[in-house]
Amino acid sequence: MNGPDLDELQRFAVEAAGLAPWEWDITTQRVYLSPQWRNLIGEQDAGRDWLMDELLARIHPDDVEGVKIRMEEVLLGFKSRYMAEFRIRSGRGDWLWTEGLGVVTQRDADGTALRMVGTNSDISTRRRAQEALVTARQAAEDSNRAKGDLLANVSHELRTPLNAIIGLNKLLLQSPMNDEQKNFLHLIDSSAVSLLMLLNDVLDFSKIEAGKLLFENVRFDVRRWAQEAVAPHAVAAEKKGLQVKLNIADELPRTLVGDPGRLRQIVSNLMANAVKFTQRGGISVSLRPSPDQDDVGTEKLRLLMEVRDSGIGIPKEKQSAIFEAFTQADASTTRQYGGTGLGLAICAKLVALMGGGISVASEPGKGSAFRVSVVLSQVDDNDGPHTVPMTAEDMPLTGLKILLAEDNAVNELLMRRMLGQMGCDVDVAHDGEEALQMWRQGHYDLALMDVQMPKLSGFDATAHIRKMEQRTGAHLPIVALTAHAMVGDREKCLAAGMDAYVSKPVSAEMLTQAMRDALRTAAATSERPQEMLADVDMSASGKFTLPLPSAAPAAPTSPAARLLARLQTAVAAHDGDGILVSLLELRPLLQAQGLDTALTLAGSLEYAARQERWALLERALPLFMKEAERPNSSS
Repeated sequence: MNGPDLDELQRFAVEAAGLAPWEWDITTQRVYLSPQWRNLIGEQDAGRDWLMDELLARIHPDDVEGVKIRMEEVLLGFKSRYMAEFRIRSGRGDWLWTEGLGVVTQRDADGTALRMVGTNSDISTRRRAQEALVTARQAAEDSNRAKGDLLANVSHELRTPLNAIIGLNKLLLQSPMNDEQKNFLHLIDSSAVSLLMLLNDVLDFSKIEAGKLLFENVRFDVRRWAQEAVAPHAVAAEKKGLQVKLNIADELPRTLVGDPGRLRQIVSNLMANAVKFTQRGGISVSLRPSPDQDDVGTEKLRLLMEVRDSGIGIPKEKQSAIFEAFTQADASTTRQYGGTGLGLAICAKLVALMGGGISVASEPGKGSAFRVSVVLSQVDDNDGPHTVPMTAEDMPLTGLKILLAEDNAVNELLMRRMLGQMGCDVDVAHDGEEALQMWRQGHYDLALMDVQMPKLSGFDATAHIRKMEQRTGAHLPIVALTAHAMVGDREKCLAAGMDAYVSKPVSAEMLTQAMRDALRTAAATSERPQEMLADVDMSASGKFTLPLPSAAPAAPTSPAARLLARLQTAVAAHDGDGILVSLLELRPLLQAQGLDTALTLAGSLEYAARQERWALLERALPLFMKEAERPNSSS
């Protein structure tokens, strides 16, 4: 029995695939369309020769140029196969999406294409599905954007009154009152702080779910950090008669690189739970390096943290569920102790983003032990300046003349009192234009700039100040004072030229630290600690100069030159961690020389490194190096 004819098999295959063959005689510009084209452009038009111009005239005007380019690429030999998607007018007069495929089958001795054959197929259904998918994705993105905007607005509107409630309540607690009144105020404070914690948890959870949570990568003193993270909860524990112990292994390095704020958030959450669920006994916190460091390499360290309590414990069957969002051990826990069940879910996601994990070992009535592992970077403790949190004695604020730009009357009252207790002299502007006018007319040591103000926003006012300062070389320390606390808000403030950022509700501690951060950026040379100048070379003219590596540096010996060379290497290698560490260690040297523009550019480099915008980094680095090379601006 003879097999089927090959031509017949090909015809069946073509029809089954819904293909419409064609053949193009390039010399005569005539195109033969097979009978299968009747399904594409009408039965009466199929099975005959067409001129190429006739066919091109039936293609949608927006698609013609693309089809010509695809054909030209194949005819000239740049590509081996012609492939294009375009719309063609059907016999019914509507537009039909089609996909054309073809190859050159004949060329002359000079390589000029003489003949091309191919097929077209109807892809209208596929295109409609793709367009529907694009529309659905756009709708989802619009919805997420709307949710984000709503969350940002809700956050802003809640933080503004919370700032007044918490701040004024603390001021009231300092005034004479009877025990009953004081108890009422403590209840108000506790409720307001609980609401703030809920708001922060929801914001953090939304950032994590959206993949928009940013991590800092800075040096920090591990022991001091641990003491400061545990201390507030130790006070609450002592009020319940609980003992708190902090144990830090001797072999743990003094300095590590990571995000101390997020680490503090993890420890604080675990400590708050331990205090909440423990009625007698005590709580212990321990930190140590993991005995197994093989999986993280020599430049990283896996840190193990444990928070152990003697509290109510957790049944075994409930232990895995407590790390899920909005989940607690059982419903009675929520009724008795409060909380949303977001805290541990956030901890679990944070440690996962830090390359670690979290687990619990617990037994009802015998307490719980939460164990956390995170991966941090190691640094040489003797390499460069060592950065630790500032204390109140490091930079006194008494006597500073402050320009406060704040349009909310209640917040103005609160900030006046808070700054007054610091010993500051305060002038108030109620909008951005007034702030600019007052800045022009008087000398101020620092400005607290509300971001959202009438007439001129805090961003615009700061931009005007920075532009005018370029003529004089002066630099007003500016702290962004804002109820915006969404992802990117801090970076937006720093990119706008502000020196520090504090979100509402503002505590005295937060405000003090932000003011110190801003003042350090613009500190006068005579006020700089001597140890900051140790690594700065003195030229014969008496000006401070920062040695820069040459194009092919011989191993730099001074810390400044070494840091600049390391920064250049990190930028070239797109090493975000290396860039941030180098800039952090360079800041005190730049501050010691009064190189304000270089410090501002350093902030831009930091932001670009966190966003992994390598092209921007490479363009900005030469400008930064040029500014870092300038003589002392205050001499």
